[in-house]
Amino acid sequence: MSGSTIALSLSLVLVLFACTTDVTSTPNGEDSTKSSSRTALLTTPNSGDPGITASPDNSTPITALPPTVQSASTPIEPTSTTVPTVVAATATPNTVASPTAAPITVLVPVSLPTPKPIPSVEPTPTAIPTVAPTPTAAPTPTITPTPTATPWPTPTIVPPTPIPTPDPYEPIKKAGFYSNRYGVILEEVASTVAEDQLNALSAETYLRFNSSLSGIPAGKNRPVYIHVSPGNTVKTTAQLQDIVDEVPGAVWYILGEPNRQLSVDEVIEDLRYYYTEIKLVDPTARITSPSILNWDFTCIGCGGFTSGQSWMTEFIDRYQDLYGALPPWDIWAIDLYPLDWSNLPNTGFMPGVIMQYSPNLPPKELSIPATQLQQYRDYIDSLPGRAGEPILVTEIGIHWGWTEQVWPSACGTGDPGGEYKPLVIRDYLESVFSWFEENAISHNIEGWYTYGVYADIYTCRADGYAGLSLLTSGGTNPGLSDLGRWYVARSAP
Repeated sequence: MSGSTIALSLSLVLVLFACTTDVTSTPNGEDSTKSSSRTALLTTPNSGDPGITASPDNSTPITALPPTVQSASTPIEPTSTTVPTVVAATATPNTVASPTAAPITVLVPVSLPTPKPIPSVEPTPTAIPTVAPTPTAAPTPTITPTPTATPWPTPTIVPPTPIPTPDPYEPIKKAGFYSNRYGVILEEVASTVAEDQLNALSAETYLRFNSSLSGIPAGKNRPVYIHVSPGNTVKTTAQLQDIVDEVPGAVWYILGEPNRQLSVDEVIEDLRYYYTEIKLVDPTARITSPSILNWDFTCIGCGGFTSGQSWMTEFIDRYQDLYGALPPWDIWAIDLYPLDWSNLPNTGFMPGVIMQYSPNLPPKELSIPATQLQQYRDYIDSLPGRAGEPILVTEIGIHWGWTEQVWPSACGTGDPGGEYKPLVIRDYLESVFSWFEENAISHNIEGWYTYGVYADIYTCRADGYAGLSLLTSGGTNPGLSDLGRWYVARSAP
């Protein structure tokens, strides 16, 4: 190593040492003398090398060294007023330092103005944004999903319990006290058949058009019927006695509907005979008048016959003329039928009355049977000493229950045609029976016999009858027709 190089290195070491010494010897500030001498040492740098600083006499360049960095074991306390300034030495190439005195470039700290202390900057407080409190969000409602509409189940249609249709042939029983006044008319049948028919209808009283008393069922009763006509032989007193012995105190029904077939003169003597002889053998016997067919009404649409009124008044007058007194009978008999062949079925009311009240049923007191019996009652009450005497309806019924009567006819009386109307018949009988019951006491109506226990109403009959039939057959163990069921409910005790 050359001597110049060694000298340079030593100079650097010294500079560094001096610098270190200066810095460390002024912990809180610099000595003013040192500061000024260091200032004087500052020279203008050589323009040849920006990194070299010349010595004061420009003789020996000195390479500027960076500030000495203190070791970690010697902390450098910084001064607040001076900052050491490194003055770089300017090295002159190929210049050899003098061995005796090498110029040393000393780094003189430059006195700098004491910087104003940087005010402690209060840190700008981080603006805490005024956070509007996040409103407590209403809890998002649980969205109930729109329920899938459960379709109404198709209801199981349970058919309503049907209200039973009232049976038009089973009305509330109305007879009660009057049940013993209901009777029926039997055809000429065997006694066993007659008994079955009466039992089927719960009937106790019946009527047959003969005088034979054989075969009267136990517990049943009937009037004794005697027919009178010019061709019939009258019964002897002995025969009458035999009958009285069987049924003492019986009702004797003598002659039916003479105004339809017989004159007064044809029967007056025979009638007087029976009135006298029966009372002789049985003073307790009760005798009826001949039963007239209606009073002043005959029929509509038929050939006509003598009215009951005409026949009866003539008979009364004739009897008084011949025998000087009123006939000695006890009961006044009458048959009641609404004979209207122009308006079928026979409804029981006059056509004018039907039109007046249509479509309703006219009042029961306006029915043909009711009006006829009322007039008969009035006539009886007008006779001296006879007012209030009992009346017996020996027949009540209807002749035609069909809507048509067909001609020509196989039997000469018209064939049943159109539609059979049992409800019309029921309404007719209901009207009549109700009136009978309502007036049974005031009018002294002793009883009524219904015609039509059994009849074949579907075929032509010589007697021109196609009205009602209470039974379904004419033999033993007969069944009840619809009208028969109604009749039993209406009349039985």
